[in-house]
Amino acid sequence: MKMLSEFRYDNYHDGGSFIQYTAPDNNAWPVDLMLVQERTFAPILEAGVDAVFYGVKSKVPSLEHLIALKLHALKNTRLRRFLKDFMDVENLIQINRLDIKSVKIRSLFDKYGTQDLYEKISRSLDGN
Repeated sequence: MKMLSEFRYDNYHDGGSFIQYTAPDNNAWPVDLMLVQERTFAPILEAGVDAVFYGVKSKVPSLEHLIALKLHALKNTRLRRFLKDFMDVENLIQINRLDIKSVKIRSLFDKYGTQDLYEKISRSLDGN
């Protein structure tokens, strides 16, 4: 967290396990941190996918883990953040052509989200 301060990021929300920082200027991205225990982080890191951002090699969560993280955030979010995370889950499902009715996707909702979230996203994806 000290490093973010050195790069002039401002902490505007600290919920303990979820911390948000505003970017120092319009050319930088805001940063959201979700702090988890090692036993939670290890499988996310192990299944992570290599990616390059502006020449910097990094690891990003797998699609399944990213959806799980978003569902967890949705289940525990405040209203002003809900719509963004909701749309992120919808977009991840649509862009990756996932079947919302598949056992795999349904089990992510059961484990990390809620029945209500599953029904809302299903209806939204069906256009109802």
